[in-house]
Amino acid sequence: MTLRVKLWVIVVAVVVDAAVGALWYSPLAFGDAWHALQGLDAAALTERTWVHGVSMLVNVLKMTCLALLISLAGVESWRGGLRIGVLAWAGFVLTIWTGSTLYADRSLSVLAINMGFHLVVFSVVSALMGRFVRPR
Repeated sequence: MTLRVKLWVIVVAVVVDAAVGALWYSPLAFGDAWHALQGLDAAALTERTWVHGVSMLVNVLKMTCLALLISLAGVESWRGGLRIGVLAWAGFVLTIWTGSTLYADRSLSVLAINMGFHLVVFSVVSALMGRFVRPR
């Protein structure tokens, strides 16, 4: 079995992740609530530029793994990609974050905000990957 992943799909997926995150965690959406629930100062967080760099590298790895998973599954449609993305979100992201949140005694509101973000990102990028990850 040959794994086929187009580099531009990974790049677009990483950009989508960053763009949705920038909007999701901005004051226009859930940013103010998220910062307050976390006890974080938004201004102080923006000064920690290394966090954004590490996050970008981790997102490249995340999107590459998701694309490889979709390729391994033999998906060739946006619907198939969406199914894999939602399954990956539910089976890995939701379960890991829920456990971590509960054991750390963090707010379930923070969990809801974070899980909504990841569900949107995984849904959008996996549908894109399902349609374009394998050469036609």
